[in-house]
Amino acid sequence: MITLRPPVASTPVEIPEGAHRRPRRVSAAVVPSQPASVSHLRRIARREARRWLLSADTEEALQLVVSELAGNVVLHSGSPYIALLLSVEAGVLFVKVRDGGRWGENSSCATREDDDCFGRGLVLVDAVAARLTVVRTATGSEVVAEIDLPTAAVPGRRAAEQGLAASI
Repeated sequence: MITLRPPVASTPVEIPEGAHRRPRRVSAAVVPSQPASVSHLRRIARREARRWLLSADTEEALQLVVSELAGNVVLHSGSPYIALLLSVEAGVLFVKVRDGGRWGENSSCATREDDDCFGRGLVLVDAVAARLTVVRTATGSEVVAEIDLPTAAVPGRRAAEQGLAASI
């Protein structure tokens, strides 16, 4: 019989309450690119945020990001699908939305000026995300929004941060 032992931390850290109950923190969904899919993806995001014990503020930011990015795919890409990947790594919530469309060609706003239809969704996402990356190619696009999560308490960290702030 093989027994796996968890690695032992070399320095003491406080484990956030409930962390030992957290399931694996990766979730993915692929849905048709249609208006009803946006609310479906938002419900998935809300469910995962609660299952992962994320704060109410993080849950709200996640739902906004998913709504805006999925809505952009439906309205502007002409893609037949929306792929959503949510994951948490090293204190960051990653929201990745992929599509297989070509932006702007199938848009209902193609004949209007940019300020009428374009730009506000990503501006909202950029306002709540710590980092935002948009990659568009001939075969589709991927948008990655990163939302920083509150860090777990580490002894000495708060004092070091306060000392740094006081010296600035």
